[in-house]
Amino acid sequence: MMNIFSLIQGTPSTQNWVDFFEGDRVIGLAVNIQNAMHPKNSQRVDAITGGKYKEILIREDADCYLSEILRVNLQNLLMSVESEVANQF
Repeated sequence: MMNIFSLIQGTPSTQNWVDFFEGDRVIGLAVNIQNAMHPKNSQRVDAITGGKYKEILIREDADCYLSEILRVNLQNLLMSVESEVANQF
């Protein structure tokens, strides 16, 4: 996105996305995943008002967010497998 803004302004981009997050790729990853999960502004507004959209400013925020996403998805996967196994009997 920063490259696009640079092109619009007619100036060369000297930053990459990692620099935007002060060199912390984990923060960048967490922010990008969260934005991908709420791609439309209206979805982000709903997530914010519902308390599901997290402000990720520091590494600890990113770690907590990514851990929670992983936990929820693994739990859902395991519950799905458990249901499949239970349906076999």
